[in-house]
Amino acid sequence: MKIHTRLTLWYAGTLSAGLLVMAAFVYFDLVPLDLTWAKPPTQEIRETAPGPEAAQPPEQSQEQGEQQVEEQTGEGSGSEVSLVLWCVLPPMAFALVSGWYLTRKTLNPIQSITRSAKEICARSLQARLARSGNGDELDELAGVFNSMLERLEESFRHVSDFTLNSAHELKTPLTIMHHQLEYAMARETLGADATEWLAAQLDEVQRLMKIVEGLNFLAQADSQRISLHSEALDFAHLVREGYDEARILGEALQLRVELADCEEAPVRGDRHRLRQAVLNLVDNAVKYNEPRGWVRLQLRRKDKSVELAVSNAGPGIEPALQRRVLERFFRGAAAHDRTVEGCGLGLSITQCIVAAHGGALHITSRPAPFTTVLLQLPVGS
Repeated sequence: MKIHTRLTLWYAGTLSAGLLVMAAFVYFDLVPLDLTWAKPPTQEIRETAPGPEAAQPPEQSQEQGEQQVEEQTGEGSGSEVSLVLWCVLPPMAFALVSGWYLTRKTLNPIQSITRSAKEICARSLQARLARSGNGDELDELAGVFNSMLERLEESFRHVSDFTLNSAHELKTPLTIMHHQLEYAMARETLGADATEWLAAQLDEVQRLMKIVEGLNFLAQADSQRISLHSEALDFAHLVREGYDEARILGEALQLRVELADCEEAPVRGDRHRLRQAVLNLVDNAVKYNEPRGWVRLQLRRKDKSVELAVSNAGPGIEPALQRRVLERFFRGAAAHDRTVEGCGLGLSITQCIVAAHGGALHITSRPAPFTTVLLQLPVGS
């Protein structure tokens, strides 16, 4: 039950009780309870009217008096009840309607604050709550929230700028190390042990470069600085490239890779980024799989969207962890137990790419049988 409804009911109940008590006092004040005056005046009749009426029996005189009292009382009580109703019901109806209107008008700012607060997230901290400007408690509360949002926006901006600058600064030394290792490995005088050691170091440097590139992209996404080259393209071509990549990657695990459906899917977006999203999903489907398992790709076109479903026969994701797989640097138990290479940024990057194109990413998984990642994009021309 909403607050304005609860306040209206409380107000109506209290007002009704007060008006009923007032009506009772008015009614009993207009209708006297002392009926001693209604007793038959037999003595007075005998003294003042010694005519034929005095010869009536006492019982008959008493019955006539009681009948007269009942008639007078009935007529009087009916008029008093009508008077009470006309004096009480219109004010009660007016008070209820005005109380409901005033309560709703007073609490409308709370609904406005609630709607504005729902639209605020980590990527829209620049939004502010609407203020009435009348200086009441709700206006002051909105001002406090806006001040808090300003501080949060400043903090997030500092974190995003730090990540972006750090990733940018790390690119140069890592690139230099990568070239130096490749140059050292090309020397013919190195032995087998030295070559193997250099190859291991080169793999680690390449892994660091991928992490830095991913952090740089996520920092740009947080600060809404992603530059997308939008063009009309057929998403089916990118899915077929991902299918070929999955077959190559799955040969070592003897995986069965299938392309169930690949309908024509016109979209509008950045070819490079969308290809990166598809390859990230394919790479995860291959890495988190069972030996001699399977990977299935299915692309279908709906009325206003295209849907790519990437499924595999991996260990699955526990229900308690499914909400966290899109978090940055999060890796499930399967990644740690099986020592799968990765840093936990692939799905986060994919989600940012899909969101930048107006799409969505959904994950369905059950432990052991299968996992399905559904990528949705709006149809473009």
